[in-house]
Amino acid sequence: MPPRWLCCIIVLFWLATTGWLFWHDLRPRLLPGEPPMFNIDLVEEVHKSGNPLKTNWIVERQDRKQSEPHQVFRASTWVERKQEDVYTLRAELDASKDPNFQPVTVSSLFKIDLITSAYSVTRSGQLHALEATVKVHVKWGSSPLLQLFDRQPDLFQKGSSTDSISLRVWGEVHDQQLFAHCSASNASEESPVKKPIMQLDLPPAAVSYSGSVLMPLHPVDRIPGLRLGQGWRQPLVDPLSDAFSFLPGISSGVRWLHARVRPQPEVLKLNGGETRCLVIEYTNDENETVGRTWVEEDGERVLQQEAILEDIHWIMRRESTRRSGMGLLGS
Repeated sequence: MPPRWLCCIIVLFWLATTGWLFWHDLRPRLLPGEPPMFNIDLVEEVHKSGNPLKTNWIVERQDRKQSEPHQVFRASTWVERKQEDVYTLRAELDASKDPNFQPVTVSSLFKIDLITSAYSVTRSGQLHALEATVKVHVKWGSSPLLQLFDRQPDLFQKGSSTDSISLRVWGEVHDQQLFAHCSASNASEESPVKKPIMQLDLPPAAVSYSGSVLMPLHPVDRIPGLRLGQGWRQPLVDPLSDAFSFLPGISSGVRWLHARVRPQPEVLKLNGGETRCLVIEYTNDENETVGRTWVEEDGERVLQQEAILEDIHWIMRRESTRRSGMGLLGS
């Protein structure tokens, strides 16, 4: 048997380790009202270099005047290892992958080509930063745009019928607050000028211990630990609204949602099959439903995410139960 002083050191070390584990990992999950943390799949860590494993999605959009949604983007989500304990959860929504996809327009002024977004999180699931970029084509024939950009004559060649603009939203978490910003700049390859057209700071928003923030067009791969009837309050960052906030009638800034897991599982029909899912429903302060997330009951994978943004219904469906990358298929 080791000496008594060594036994005391071992016990103290065990108590300190257990206390740290409870405070930093278990406590946030047990607190009522805490949103689920971002989850890093252990399989992702095996592919921390080289081609990442990707999850593919189909994105549909439905306006109020349309009876059925139509496909607008093919999307991919994946994880990259940024540094020792920080990972980046990435998403890319591309409208050019399929010629049958209908282009997405905003106020008849812009045609959206590409949307990218990223969460930077620690292994334990805490958010460090987020970023989203929307690349659009501008229709210069619209007089509102000519008036909007007439103060920057050197930024755009308004003699052409179209031009490209990169709209970017980004933010970092400090002291459990998200500090976000928004900017727009010329994205045309032939233009040497990349100065921002506009830049603004969004009001800071408090986030929970986990720092969980919802971007409606960026579903995470898994949401672990959901319980029937569980509820929490969660900030929403909508890069589309924030990026186009300079247009009349489009709001910006971080909004708060009330999230609750429905009291009973529901069956989701997807890819010719049926899967029992836990459904997270998001409502605003007026108790209006603004989104839903369908999470596989057994595997905890996100299979579908829906959002209502500026009266437009967006639906992201997981395209396959298998994932592609490096010539391998995984679950």
